[in-house]
Amino acid sequence: MKITTLLRALLILPLLAAWSCIDRDLCYDHAHMVDVEVRFDWSKAPEAEPQTMVVQFFTLDGKHHKRYEFTDKAGGKIRVEAGEYIMLFHNGEMEVVNERGITCDTYELFTLEEGLLEPMSRDMPAPPRPSVSADEPVRYAPETVWAGALDRHEITSGSELHTITLSPEEATSHYTIEVRNVKNMSENLDISAALSGMAESYRPSTASPAGAKVTIPLSLERPDDHTLTARFVSFGHCPEEEGSHIFSIYTSEKIYYNFDVTDQMHDASDSHNIHIEIDGITLPSTDSGMAPSVDGWDDSEDIYIKLN
Repeated sequence: MKITTLLRALLILPLLAAWSCIDRDLCYDHAHMVDVEVRFDWSKAPEAEPQTMVVQFFTLDGKHHKRYEFTDKAGGKIRVEAGEYIMLFHNGEMEVVNERGITCDTYELFTLEEGLLEPMSRDMPAPPRPSVSADEPVRYAPETVWAGALDRHEITSGSELHTITLSPEEATSHYTIEVRNVKNMSENLDISAALSGMAESYRPSTASPAGAKVTIPLSLERPDDHTLTARFVSFGHCPEEEGSHIFSIYTSEKIYYNFDVTDQMHDASDSHNIHIEIDGITLPSTDSGMAPSVDGWDDSEDIYIKLN
């Protein structure tokens, strides 16, 4: 009997200890987890209306630790292990912008693939591309991104609520392209455009464009019978070194036009607000009857002009 009672006691003691931990809402959590309130300060981007906000926690050696997403742009409460972290943050739930990278230095936002003529909504063979950008991947223009980084922040264990304030600012740049004095504008003619030499991605850790050079397809608006415009945002241009930028216009008559806008982009007074102007273009007539070349596109109207 004494042996049986002793065995029962030995079996019950670990259970009591475990129950004690559970009753105190997990001893491990009490010792190592911290309640943290994340606040987003929008003073640098007061007009921002993100769908969600993402905060990526990295340890000081750059390894990824945990991802948190907030449905309120003001922030919210989370539980985090006590320690020192680097935090990268940006808006989430974007249609064409994704996240990649498993370290702080390689983590970036990038855009998805797009067809070169997708903005035209026509099933047409791919047009010839400028030789300087013929091999560039074709990517969507991103949605507006607000982002930032907080370097080496320590979260200490304790009974009080720990507060972190993060200040996002716009990471994308604004571009407007205006083509004036356009002749032969017609409702029967579909038109789209593309701009080469743009940045594929954005890295919050360095607040800079990154990735390969890509070509971005663009929709063209027609504010009147003599003007074409494009408005979009991007991660920037020339992610590694300065190169050429070709603005191409494609038409449903399989005639295209190339304009070298490199100087206008590189010499812009504000690199986050770039305006490009092109003056004078004659579009093909929809009843021209011109015969396309072997690849389906007529290059007889190709214009390769360096604009000042």
